[in-house]
Amino acid sequence: MISKTDPKIYNLIKKEIIRQKNGLSLIASENFASQAVLEAMGTGLSNKYSEGYPGKRYYGGNEFIDQIETIAIERAKKLFKAEHANVQPHSGSQANAAVYLALLNYRDKILGIDLSAGGHLTHGSLVNFSGQLYNFSYYGVDSKTEKVDIREVEKIALRFLPKLIIVSTTAYSRILEFRKFRKIADKVKSYLMADIAHIAGLVTAGLHPHPFPYCDVVTTTTHKTLRGPRGGLILSKIKDRIDPRGKMNLAQKIDKAVFPGIQGGPLDHVIAAKAVCFLEAMKPSFKKYQKQIILNAKAMADEFQKQGIRVVSDGTDNHLMVIDISPFNVGSKLIQDELDKVGIYVNRNAIPFDKRPPYNPSGIRLGSPTITTMGLREKECRQVVKLIVALIKNIETQKIKTEIKKEVKKLVKNYRNCQKRSFRLKSIKMKNIAKIIDQTFLKKGALDEEIKKIAEEAKEYNFRAFCVLPEHTELAKEILKHTDVKVTTLIDEPTGASPTEQRKKMVNKAKIDGSDEIELVMKIDDFKNKKYKEVLEDLEELCPILPTKVIIGSGYLTDQEIKKASEMTKQAKAICVKTATVDDPLDSSELKEKAKHIRIMKETAPGLLIKASGAVRTLADLEIMLAAGADIIGTSSGKEIVDEAHGKEVKETKDNRIVE
Repeated sequence: MISKTDPKIYNLIKKEIIRQKNGLSLIASENFASQAVLEAMGTGLSNKYSEGYPGKRYYGGNEFIDQIETIAIERAKKLFKAEHANVQPHSGSQANAAVYLALLNYRDKILGIDLSAGGHLTHGSLVNFSGQLYNFSYYGVDSKTEKVDIREVEKIALRFLPKLIIVSTTAYSRILEFRKFRKIADKVKSYLMADIAHIAGLVTAGLHPHPFPYCDVVTTTTHKTLRGPRGGLILSKIKDRIDPRGKMNLAQKIDKAVFPGIQGGPLDHVIAAKAVCFLEAMKPSFKKYQKQIILNAKAMADEFQKQGIRVVSDGTDNHLMVIDISPFNVGSKLIQDELDKVGIYVNRNAIPFDKRPPYNPSGIRLGSPTITTMGLREKECRQVVKLIVALIKNIETQKIKTEIKKEVKKLVKNYRNCQKRSFRLKSIKMKNIAKIIDQTFLKKGALDEEIKKIAEEAKEYNFRAFCVLPEHTELAKEILKHTDVKVTTLIDEPTGASPTEQRKKMVNKAKIDGSDEIELVMKIDDFKNKKYKEVLEDLEELCPILPTKVIIGSGYLTDQEIKKASEMTKQAKAICVKTATVDDPLDSSELKEKAKHIRIMKETAPGLLIKASGAVRTLADLEIMLAAGADIIGTSSGKEIVDEAHGKEVKETKDNRIVE
């Protein structure tokens, strides 16, 4: 529709989406919103005007808008363990403005962190409304450690006597000690506010100390680490600790400051997207995502230091870091611009005690949320850092910059699942996700009770299949004979070394025992020795006996060998080509390589089902495999993955299952 109505804007939108898909954003305040969040924002809710709050609107027709906003409020309160939530602020800046209006009078005193030490414009910058309307004093960081010195903060507070103290991080990479700030606030009888716009996701996942119960008010954005829509949020206690006998409690003051104080009608389509975002953040997979954000950031900071680039405060505890490029005698604007050209996006940023001007400072801020959403892990993050350092050290060498651009394209091509994942999973309704999973139990010498337990689990979850060793086929079939769950027998693991006649006996025995299909390990050693005729003849003799998934052992093969093995599998009229044997040399840290193998198999053998296996333990792992083109997932963690997909809490368990 946009393409016909306004082709100019349509083309610019298209170009921007392509830019996002084809680059690596290391901007700490950016992320990819989920497909569900984007859908919520693009709805007819934009048509509604709804000044006021649920049950107290100034316009009619708000029955459903009230329900949406109420859901968003309740989810925000639950997610952040807050007594009160206001979901209407259009941005983090407006959330901060509303808090100031609620708690302060013109020129009242505020103590906030200095911009060069990691603060935000709304924390008292003289070019911002905050610095012009209120009387700010600032605390910074220690000149040696570049960390906040809480004793120095206390000295400033006792001298300045602020009415509000702000704890925040915009470019500060260390833990915020809310408890210690509260002790200072109590001494000077001031409100305590935390701006957690950058670390909100980490806080909800329990990976950063929580601002409650220490803070009176908490503000945040809903994008960044929360991965939601662009917007703001205010959380607070209900009781006013400083003014307990006032006409209004703290929550009422906040609400009045938002509307009618600084805003009119809320953005209902964005509030709906916030509600979706809060629900997504309650899922177990979100905590795993936040953990990976920190792991990736720490890997990046460590690699910068290994490459000789100083990291402010000597590392990071959260999702971001600031590097010092002053030794290179060039402002960070030039480096930012040159990184833009190769598809790496960062933002220039001041470092503590910076001598350069704000427009062209000495630092670069980098963050890991977006590339973590894309699927990058520590190994790839280190690779990205090496590319950045190579550009910084060769800023005037075009040949090197051209090579860096090529490397960025290669890396991005392997991790485009940030867009594909949502699309693919949307086509597989979550209630049907079990039907693409082959639940696997391949423990040699397993007791009957163990087989029964996992088979009953397969029945309960209605998985596509239950994959077992030959000696367990008969028992598995007895339990699953009146269900839709197939029994799959693994034949001749780990490398398919048995003679064809012996393999044929194994397959026929599986058929007699009730197997619905087999997973046949290709003669991998013969294949590696280029005995292609013998390998193909073996497959052609065995595949007609039962529907067959051929395991090619992709972890042992080159890309060309994967193509050849996939072609032979199709020629032998198997139903499926599968990646790994039980002892696949690729472990769970090599998901990128596994995904590449699946893409090769998909392109080489159209019409064949593709089964991915090998350390697929989480919903995120499954999504990566699906994005690459897998049709079936082999895992011993099927129960946990389905539970995670349905938002259930997943407990980490240890058992004796063999993970495919």
